[in-house]
Amino acid sequence: MQQQDLHDKCAQQHREIERLRQRNTELESMVARYEETEQALHTAYGQLSDNNQFINSLINASPDVIYIYDLFEEQNTFINDGFTRILGYSSQEMKSMGGALITELMHPDDFEMYLRDVVSQYPQIRDGDILSYQYRMQHKNGAWRWLASRELIFARQPDETPGQIFGVAHDITEQKQAEEEIRTLNAELEDRVRQRTAQLEAVNAELKNFAYVVSHDLKAPLRGIMRLAAWLGDDYADAFDENGQEMLELLGDRVRRMDSLIDGVLQYSRIGRTEDAAQSIELAPLAEAVIDSLDHPAHIQIDVQPGLPTVSGDQTRIIQVFQNLLGNAIKFMDKPDGRIEITYQDAGAYWQFRVSDNGPGIEPKHYERIFQIFKTVAPEEHSANTGIGLTIVKKIIEFYGGTIRVESRLEEGSSFIFTLPKKACK
Repeated sequence: MQQQDLHDKCAQQHREIERLRQRNTELESMVARYEETEQALHTAYGQLSDNNQFINSLINASPDVIYIYDLFEEQNTFINDGFTRILGYSSQEMKSMGGALITELMHPDDFEMYLRDVVSQYPQIRDGDILSYQYRMQHKNGAWRWLASRELIFARQPDETPGQIFGVAHDITEQKQAEEEIRTLNAELEDRVRQRTAQLEAVNAELKNFAYVVSHDLKAPLRGIMRLAAWLGDDYADAFDENGQEMLELLGDRVRRMDSLIDGVLQYSRIGRTEDAAQSIELAPLAEAVIDSLDHPAHIQIDVQPGLPTVSGDQTRIIQVFQNLLGNAIKFMDKPDGRIEITYQDAGAYWQFRVSDNGPGIEPKHYERIFQIFKTVAPEEHSANTGIGLTIVKKIIEFYGGTIRVESRLEEGSSFIFTLPKKACK
């Protein structure tokens, strides 16, 4: 019996020893896992430290001010080095200001705005909302720098009210200076425009007065001279010899030329000065009417390309363009078989027209001169030429936003090419 009890005790001790051995193995495994975890934590901590250092370096390298403002303590709990770069204060100086940083450096006028439009909004701000505002901060050297801030909730208090604000402030001083310069320039420009407008109105009034003087005070004596020349021709024809008759005819020609010149000046002065309602003008019947009114000699043939387009403008002015161009071609035709042609083509936003002839042509050196007022390259036998017709044509076309030029070859003819916009611009 005793032997059996001893045997049972030995078996029990053996089982206990085995259990302790297994427990020891488990403990050794747990220690190994703990050491591994400790090593992993140590490694993670090192990586986290490196990451924090990297992030801090990035934040401090930013040209903008990056800050965290604690609403409960009413002071910044974090400001990067951008503050120093923009406003010139050291980290130590910023820390010494503490909660007075904003009140000491923000412009008084902007501080009122900050309290009214920004601080009052903090209790209502929601996650994701961004507050944007601009203000002035005083640099250490006394100058004012403009900043533009964008802020959002960084942390909340236990009662869910905003606790901390995260913000980024960008220096916009140069932008503000540029805006102020633009405002100054615009004000100066507006003042110059007002002065220029007043000057133009004065000049316009003088032109109107000039037109009145020309039409009344100058043409009246001309009409008297013309009547006097007519009376002399009628009543004293027998008293003049052949030379006297030529002189009398020359006087009449000169008076008529002067009358035409005055009419041309008046027409030129009215272009762009009077407002005429634009209307659709069918050029085909207009060109036909102009050709009939010119009553050209039989040896001159005038051809018009079919389907001339419709343009927008004042009909009287467009008639003047075709009358002057066709009239000049007829007047200076030196060929027994004269040909004049009106053609056109589509030039995108414009219609391009060409009035061509086989007349004497124009030397290249006169291409610009012929469009200048009172300038003419006509020979002496064309004494009635005033040198203003092409000037009127050029001014009318440019008034409507078009252009005109000449192409010519001596003894072969000339082409006057001009454009008119498809849509009215006046």
